[in-house]
Amino acid sequence: MTTPKIGRLSRRLAAGSLALMLLTSCGGSTDPLEFDDAYAKAQPGDELVVHAIIHRDDTGTYLCGASLESYPPQCSIPKVELTDVDAASLGLTEYPRLGEDGTIDTDDATPVLHDEITAKVTVESKETWRYLELVEDEK
Repeated sequence: MTTPKIGRLSRRLAAGSLALMLLTSCGGSTDPLEFDDAYAKAQPGDELVVHAIIHRDDTGTYLCGASLESYPPQCSIPKVELTDVDAASLGLTEYPRLGEDGTIDTDDATPVLHDEITAKVTVESKETWRYLELVEDEK
């Protein structure tokens, strides 16, 4: 026969385990999603922590899942436009463009910036996400 004290302890342990399972299943985790997973699940208004490639060129700043093998590198598809970010301040790798003679233009004032990043973002639409902050001092 179980004493009342042990019965209460068992119920408390069971309730605590249930609460922990509910928290982890309801998005209580801040583990970053890989870009392709985040892109597949993203809905307007979602706030996500995502690990992705960040890319800035003359057309804008983007997040994507992989780099295309080219010089300078390019974003794979799908990609999303990243707003409210100063990519130049993030310490990303710079890729000066090629000059007309095919050599690297060392005087390029606006090189392509391209690197990996883990960041918190808000989904504004499927095509546009807003940058909030870097996560864990990562690039």
